[in-house]
Amino acid sequence: MIAVKTEMGSPVMTKQIKSGRPAWVPDKSILRKAERCATHGLTESQIADNLGICRATLAKKKIEYSDFLDAIKKGKAKGIHEIANTLFEKAKKGDTTAMIFYLKCRAGWFDKKEDEPNLYNRPVRELSDDELNQILLDCQEGLKNAGK
Repeated sequence: MIAVKTEMGSPVMTKQIKSGRPAWVPDKSILRKAERCATHGLTESQIADNLGICRATLAKKKIEYSDFLDAIKKGKAKGIHEIANTLFEKAKKGDTTAMIFYLKCRAGWFDKKEDEPNLYNRPVRELSDDELNQILLDCQEGLKNAGK
């Protein structure tokens, strides 16, 4: 506390001096760094570490400074765009893995799951005579249809 004295020598006002770390305010260089970190796919905890602040401060400052929130959102969108574009280009060039992944994500494709075992996905030694006969009948029917 500081006491300010009048000409008479008696204190008239006291003032508390703040000590500690200065307030963290995201300037243009911090906004660029946050956007770059988000573009590279860093989590918000990792972005906070890169900026030298804790995760709680990052969350608070996103609320307090809309341009800070926008920089992080823009960076995330740019990163997703870059990777999605690369994936799309690989798929267009015939990369089968990229094609399958793209179709699973964008077109609703999925891997078929066998809910219950059937005659064709069990070992032969586990099949009964009736089941083996059914497989033979199915094969014969398939051969007849193939010849038509």
